[in-house]
Amino acid sequence: MSLDDLSTEQQVGLVGAAAVIIGAFLPWFEVSILGTAVTETGMDRDGWLTIILAGIAALSIAFTDWDTSHQAVVLVSGAIVALLAAAYVVDPFIFGYEGPADQRQLAESAVSVGNGIYLTLIGGLLLVFAAVVSLNESATDGTGHTPTGD
Repeated sequence: MSLDDLSTEQQVGLVGAAAVIIGAFLPWFEVSILGTAVTETGMDRDGWLTIILAGIAALSIAFTDWDTSHQAVVLVSGAIVALLAAAYVVDPFIFGYEGPADQRQLAESAVSVGNGIYLTLIGGLLLVFAAVVSLNESATDGTGHTPTGD
């Protein structure tokens, strides 16, 4: 298998999966308090989940018949990754804050979102985009398969 054997949508999907995997190892958050900064990577949070989902999507893209069932797998995987990343961008404490309730605002002001979560979000959106375009093409040509880049 070479990249020339894959459709443009499949190639975009693989780029998205790679972005998600790389994003899991980059900083998702930085906490700065009194001049001390601590960085959390995706692996400190839910990066392991995003890697698994990106791996499933990449395998569905590269090593299967690119039919509607595999496109749906990529769509669902990408949507979960994108929603998870978007949730963390909007509220870094969305999945739990373990401090006193009256100190949450102070904690929120000390946290900044890192580039890894943005890369993870972009990767998830690329997976969704690739799957949606492929599903649309499959529906319009009636075969259930997306033509590859021959």
